Amino acid sequence: MFTTLLTVVFAILFFGVMIFVHELGHFLTAKKAGIQVNEFSIGMGPAIFKTVKNGTQYSIRLLPIGGYVMMEGEDEELEDSSEQSHAQKGEFVTAPEGATGVPYPEAAIWKRMIVIAAGGIMNLLLGLLVSTLLVAFGPAENMGQTRVVSQVLEGSSAQQAGLLPMDEIIQVDGQPVADIQQLVQAMAASEDKTVDLTVQRDNQVETLRDIAFQQSEDGVLHVGFELQLNPKTPLAVVRRGWDATVFYGGVVLDSIVSLVSGQTSPSELSGPVGIVSVISQTAQQSMEQLGWLFVMLTVNLGLFNLLPLPALDGGKLVLLVLEGIFRRPIPKKVEIAINLAGIMALLALMCYATFHDLLRLF
Repeated sequence: MFTTLLTVVFAILFFGVMIFVHELGHFLTAKKAGIQVNEFSIGMGPAIFKTVKNGTQYSIRLLPIGGYVMMEGEDEELEDSSEQSHAQKGEFVTAPEGATGVPYPEAAIWKRMIVIAAGGIMNLLLGLLVSTLLVAFGPAENMGQTRVVSQVLEGSSAQQAGLLPMDEIIQVDGQPVADIQQLVQAMAASEDKTVDLTVQRDNQVETLRDIAFQQSEDGVLHVGFELQLNPKTPLAVVRRGWDATVFYGGVVLDSIVSLVSGQTSPSELSGPVGIVSVISQTAQQSMEQLGWLFVMLTVNLGLFNLLPLPALDGGKLVLLVLEGIFRRPIPKKVEIAINLAGIMALLALMCYATFHDLLRLF
């Protein structure tokens, strides 16, 4: 019971924070660009608190699932059709009193592009921030390893070959290695699991031959020596946080490419149910792992939203580019039809993914 409750809390927190930060990006850039923002809402459903300040209504709503930004003129047809029902609830579709900004369609195209892109970018920045904090306050291992040997195991092939602490590995089988990633890749590429290591020792270069190692089924190398960790300086922490964010971004993009190319079946996608299941499993491991899961999810949200697909921010950017090329806006009815088709496709994909999530669970 407690685990289920904890999962629900973390799921609401994850999705709530990610969507709030996404919408905050739209809101802040719209305000900075001088675009009229009629409402900035935290949550969905009926409003439990609202106040008007500087021409914008700020709302907190009952359901803690995301939020939204409503800009003047962004969806004119939708506003016209729903203005009366919103007005009966005391909500603003048209600009509240004190509004001074320009309607969204009247803003310069480059300003609108910044506003639209800001949501996804804010998610990526959130991922970078959380990654950096996890590195800064997490275990020293999060800093990653250098090429400098810290310890050689007694009786290992590396010790027999003459490897010593403080040796800096600069080549594997004659191939230069600039960092730990290249070092591991070069060793893993050895077919007979025996390598020659070229090291720098006391300003001299030596080559140590026939160092044997093992590789387990999960890909872990057992090499008979350990490497020093990178020092936890402020610059190194930020760089490591950046590397982690880029890594997760690469994982997301690789997944998208695999899906589009047919290498991955759509049935392998995770919908909301699958994501909540992963949150539940990760919450039972450690808070640190939960933090890294959050990084992956927010980076995924940011990149996915920037894809050039209808209804997504990336699709809206494409329409703005076309508007700039043809020097006139895409007809609203056409834009709404395109976005509606995109929404229907996304909903269908979500339902499909959720169906397979349930099959995997039960």
